[in-house]
Amino acid sequence: MKKLRKILAAEGLLRQGSQSYNQMVEQFGAGKLKMESKDRQRIESMYQKAMKKSDGEDDAFNREMMALAKQMANTIKAADKAYRRAEAAANENFHDVADVFYDRADELMK
Repeated sequence: MKKLRKILAAEGLLRQGSQSYNQMVEQFGAGKLKMESKDRQRIESMYQKAMKKSDGEDDAFNREMMALAKQMANTIKAADKAYRRAEAAANENFHDVADVFYDRADELMK
């Protein structure tokens, strides 16, 4: 599933048509699922923190981004917000980070 998410994310079609996505559209409306500037800012902030803590070293950077994503995702209480963060991360090509937020959105929809 993660490989499919990455392929779909690259084409901007991530999760549309999935059961969780359809449930979110019904519950929140499609407009609430469009990423906002705040979502992009949060991903950018994560990027800056990870770069600073890792000194730009790839493995350390990836570990730090994942840790920050998990921390942020666990604080999110609304599925639409988690989905928007995932879209913002996917838009910036942080697909593993996006997976964390998509998983959180799915979790919150159950």
